[in-house]
Amino acid sequence: MKENIILLLLLFCSIWMQAQGYQSWLTGNSNDFEADHEQGLVLAGGGTDNDYAMQWMLENAKGGDVVILRTTGSDGYNSYFFSELGVTLNSVESIRIDNREGANNDYVAQRIRAAEVLFIAGGDQTTYYDNWINTKVHEAILYVMNEKNACIGGTSAGMAVLSEFFYVPSGSSLVSAEALANPYHPNSINVRSVPFISHPLLGNTITDTHFDNRTRAGRTVSFLARMAKDSNVNPRGIACNERTAVCVTADGNARVFGINSNPNTFAYFIQTNCNLPESLPENCEPDEKLHWVKENEALKVYRIKGDQTGSNTFNISSWLNGEGGEWYHWYVNNGELIQEAGNGELCSTSSAEDIKQDKKDFQIYPIPGDSILKVAVHYTPPGGFHKLIISDSKGAQVKSMNIEHGTGILNIDISKLKPGVYTLCMQRSNSGKPGCQTFLKM
Repeated sequence: MKENIILLLLLFCSIWMQAQGYQSWLTGNSNDFEADHEQGLVLAGGGTDNDYAMQWMLENAKGGDVVILRTTGSDGYNSYFFSELGVTLNSVESIRIDNREGANNDYVAQRIRAAEVLFIAGGDQTTYYDNWINTKVHEAILYVMNEKNACIGGTSAGMAVLSEFFYVPSGSSLVSAEALANPYHPNSINVRSVPFISHPLLGNTITDTHFDNRTRAGRTVSFLARMAKDSNVNPRGIACNERTAVCVTADGNARVFGINSNPNTFAYFIQTNCNLPESLPENCEPDEKLHWVKENEALKVYRIKGDQTGSNTFNISSWLNGEGGEWYHWYVNNGELIQEAGNGELCSTSSAEDIKQDKKDFQIYPIPGDSILKVAVHYTPPGGFHKLIISDSKGAQVKSMNIEHGTGILNIDISKLKPGVYTLCMQRSNSGKPGCQTFLKM
């Protein structure tokens, strides 16, 4: 009789937890601890977690509370974070959100808002997007990231949803051979730039995980080609191998953590070659092979071997320089991705004197910006420029001005803009495509 009652109680609890749409597991103190936390971003490539990167992330909590979000699994991170990495924390709570009802639960949203570190586990980014978009959980994530300025991270699918552009598979996951043979393959349609999480340091950026382990370089390049052609941006990519993580401070300095004894813990920082007068793919059409050669230098790639101290770095605010890595040129010749050793000669944004005036219509500096952003106009297209427009990471216009200007320097007051990543576009009077560049406001 007693056993039957226990079974009934367990069944009732199970039904009740399913009805509320979430389940949580708390380790540590349930009372909120308001810590003087640090801002940060963690991009983990999946597979077994990198202890050194996770320690870096938890240290940003400054003894506060850590929340893990997931749509499958249970409390696997709790003891790992709370007691196995040597970082003192007030609490670790794993919350599995089963549906949109759970994503609109007040308790779940409140616990997220109280976090000093928020971590999104691996799983399915399509489920994350479908279940969380425009819910209380979505609002809470944005609050933690943009207003509370807490540390946020993710692994595998959890990393994939942090960037402005992200891949949301509608069925089987796209593989490189399919993407290079047809950039508009049905499995690649859902490369999205919609207001979801879009970390301020990841504007115009797409992330990818399990990179070398699943041979994903080709599909990432295909995504970048689509971003350049369809969204008219200067696309960037950050990709990580398994057991590798990129840990980024508020100023954009990215440290790469790996395993000293593992020869394959690499991170990749991929961008179009800004030294070219025109960087768009030569051919990026449905049902045709991608062709993006640009004199064998279509993309500039900085590859970093991660280590246990995160000593090798790259700056994702300027995208100009790194330490401890190697430069490559990547290009696609009729559907074949080719990777060659390259050089790090990039367009400088540090001063007007460094601008290659025969390469771009305009350049912006200094980056990061503070109060005044300078726009050096060194080529005026036929008909001139019509308007200057600045948009935030969500695509909302925050500043615009008409331009009556030839070559020279424009001084733009950005002192009232909130810290974050912005896009500045110069609209041509002849209705041609605007030229756009991103910058970080400190």
